[in-house]
Amino acid sequence: MSAVTEVARAPVTRVAPRPATIRRARRRRLRRAAWNVVGLAVFLVVVFPVFWMVSTAFKPTDEINSSPPTWFSGDPTLQHFRDAIARPYFWDTVKNSLFVVGAVVAMILDNVLGTKIGELPYGVIYIIYVLASLYFIFALYAKRWHDRNKSGWWTLIGLVPVIGGIWFLVECGCLAGTKGPNNYGPDPLA
Repeated sequence: MSAVTEVARAPVTRVAPRPATIRRARRRRLRRAAWNVVGLAVFLVVVFPVFWMVSTAFKPTDEINSSPPTWFSGDPTLQHFRDAIARPYFWDTVKNSLFVVGAVVAMILDNVLGTKIGELPYGVIYIIYVLASLYFIFALYAKRWHDRNKSGWWTLIGLVPVIGGIWFLVECGCLAGTKGPNNYGPDPLA
């Protein structure tokens, strides 16, 4: 025969938390709530301009400058996009952006595929991309030099230390092209 012995359980006593622990928990919740409010405010400050830019892009011109402003257009339009795309230099800007995006994608691919060179952030794919892009870059520089009524070989001025880069920047970036036709063709802005 087996005897089952029962063990008497001791009564469970609940210990009340100390006031210091309660205050610490309350402070932690308040601090977390304050950071949440700060994060929400930063989010609104960052997101609102993007919302307003997108919202304004689809508004007719009279709604853009109306007072009080409207949050959403009652009559959305694509006219502003048509106007922007029809401008002469719009596609040049798109082309420049695609060069930058292509370089970033090439760097990411180098890092993901493990083709980077040593500790450098770029590798084989990036170098191939840059070499392929050089043709377009030099063609763009030659076009700009021709607009200044100078030979495309002036691009090589950038190889002269310090002064060459400054000269190149001033000639191609700051000075206007020649007015009217020149030795290299008609005025591109005419």
